Amino acid sequence: MKPWTALTGITKWILRIAILMIVFTQYYDTFMGFKLNTFQFYIAAVYIVFGVLIFIGGFFTKHNLTVISALILFIASIYMSIESFDGITNEFAFNVLVGAVTLFFVTNGNK
Repeated sequence: MKPWTALTGITKWILRIAILMIVFTQYYDTFMGFKLNTFQFYIAAVYIVFGVLIFIGGFFTKHNLTVISALILFIASIYMSIESFDGITNEFAFNVLVGAVTLFFVTNGNK
């Protein structure tokens, strides 16, 4: 069976929207708490800012914004995966999945 290459464009937008939904459901409350003395606030800020920038980067023809935002989110996902590792838990799997999606955007950009 041949892959459905005609759906590639819409699939990338679904991934971008999924990143936005994940970022806001997981990190919005922490970010809005504005507890500047906690490291979790800064991680939440990174996820929210660069998650939005990955989405916005999809509207541009150049890959720069998407690739840089995805790279920063990939690094944050690696950090959070290491930080949350206590066996294969929901939180660990979530961080690995976000890392995999952002790595996809690092390698493919806006193609």
